[in-house]
Amino acid sequence: MFRAFNRTDDLYGRVLGYGITAFLGIRFAWNTAMIFGLLPVAGIGLPFVSYGPSFLALDFCLVALVLNITARQSGRALIPDGGGNDPI
Repeated sequence: MFRAFNRTDDLYGRVLGYGITAFLGIRFAWNTAMIFGLLPVAGIGLPFVSYGPSFLALDFCLVALVLNITARQSGRALIPDGGGNDPI
C-alpha cells in the first residue's frame, strides 16, 4: 500500500492513504499485543473481524477510500477505453 501511495501525485491523497493504513495497522498491532498480554485490554477490535457492524462498515469505507486514491494515480484510467493499451 505504501508503494501505491508513493506513486500518487496528490499530496492530500498520499497523506490520507498513509493515515488510513496507519489507523488500520495500529488497531491490528494493538489487538495482537492485547492477545499476547503485552498491553492492557482496551476494547479495540481487530480490523475486519470483530467489534460489531459499525467498525466493520468503517473498515470497508476506509478500504474504499484507499482503492479510490490508488485508482486516481497519474497515468491510470478509472474506466478502460477498450483499446487494448490500458495502463490498468
